[in-house]
Amino acid sequence: MSFFDANINTTFYCVVLRDKRVLWAYGKGHDVLISENHIPDDTLDPDKYQFCKCVISCQGSICLDEKNAFSLSQDVIPRWWSLDHKQAALNAFEEWKAYFDNITIRKEVVNPFTLLPPNEVTPDHLRLLKRWEMAYIGAGYSPESVIKGSINNPKFMEEITRPMEAKIWREVGRHVESMIFVATQDRCTTQSAMAAVWAYYGSFFNLPREQWRGTEAIPGTGYPFQPLVDLWLQGLIPSCTGTLPYVWRLHGGPDGRVLWEGTIG
Repeated sequence: MSFFDANINTTFYCVVLRDKRVLWAYGKGHDVLISENHIPDDTLDPDKYQFCKCVISCQGSICLDEKNAFSLSQDVIPRWWSLDHKQAALNAFEEWKAYFDNITIRKEVVNPFTLLPPNEVTPDHLRLLKRWEMAYIGAGYSPESVIKGSINNPKFMEEITRPMEAKIWREVGRHVESMIFVATQDRCTTQSAMAAVWAYYGSFFNLPREQWRGTEAIPGTGYPFQPLVDLWLQGLIPSCTGTLPYVWRLHGGPDGRVLWEGTIG
């Protein structure tokens, strides 16, 4: 299943003026746009109306235009409204969605417990686990705080990230959480697995390293939690005890069984 599917709904708001200028801004609705630009809103006469409020509701991928529903969000339609004005709104929509296309990564959502895990845990896996431990400890905040604080900046991004976050937890997060608890019967261990889910979720966003907040102490470049993603895509989910020194486990297979347990130096 794709990360961008019919469960991801976003909405673009803009105000089109008589001269085909289009007013829009990330995270701002019609009323704010009209007020901030001092557009008169004092008539119901279609000959005197100064603007037209447009809405484009996006279902699924914001690049799939056939799923985008265009509508006018007002009772009185100006007489000057034309297909050229609609096209101006669509052109502005292209600019709007380009921003989100640039910062999101289109890839399949993978449930790690549906993958065939490796026959044995190798030194390469343990090196990835060590790097994940360094990121897990080295971030100034929890993976959840790092992800939310980074992708929701500026604030308007929440209109995109909220349904994405819900999708990840609905389709893989809760399953990972429950499987780890069944395998360990340990709530602290389950919390570390939830951190892994947050780290996987963050991999769907294409941000420069410096924009991942609180990760300055984590070695390397690129996505700071990539070692976790590499383990995830090999069917391995790490969990650990709640106190130092951490005792780590690598889980895999349809039952989330423990494939490896120990400390890493």
